[in-house]
Amino acid sequence: MKSTSISTGIGSGILDNGRLVVGTDGLAGEAGHMIMVVDGEVMDLEQAASGTGIARYARQRLLEGAASDILNRAGGSIEVVTAQTVGEAAAAGDALAIELIERAGFMIGLGIVSLLHIFNPQIIVVGGSVTKTGDLLFKPMRQAVEKYVLDPDYCTNVPIVTAALGDDVALVGAAALVRTRGGTML
Repeated sequence: MKSTSISTGIGSGILDNGRLVVGTDGLAGEAGHMIMVVDGEVMDLEQAASGTGIARYARQRLLEGAASDILNRAGGSIEVVTAQTVGEAAAAGDALAIELIERAGFMIGLGIVSLLHIFNPQIIVVGGSVTKTGDLLFKPMRQAVEKYVLDPDYCTNVPIVTAALGDDVALVGAAALVRTRGGTML
């Protein structure tokens, strides 16, 4: 199983037979730091598609003069635009906000394609506050997976689902790490 949380950043964990994959030095599973090229710029998935990344792209587009209700929802201040502001504007039908959420979903989908190719998991679980945008995020995510996966067998029977743990996902992840390490964490 591969689990990813999309919020301020993109955190992830990979479970193999119920145990967290930690790697040689305990550094494995950093899916949010997979490198990609976006609009000619080398960046990691977190920069491209996390809540922070969505807010950064929103501010950039607003500074370029894009028309959007995002700015009104941020009290007229570009500096306070957040992914939540973008999500609220998207839910209200704002075209720029929808574009930004869909773009993030597409980028996350590309990251999932890489994970499917590397791990061939049974399930992909995606959580975090950005997932509250629902199909605006998940539809382009799934479309990217279907379009770019090497072979349909990689994803035909691999559900991409929303995490049921909500804000407790980090606590459960920490417990899985303790279980994997066979001891306690300080």
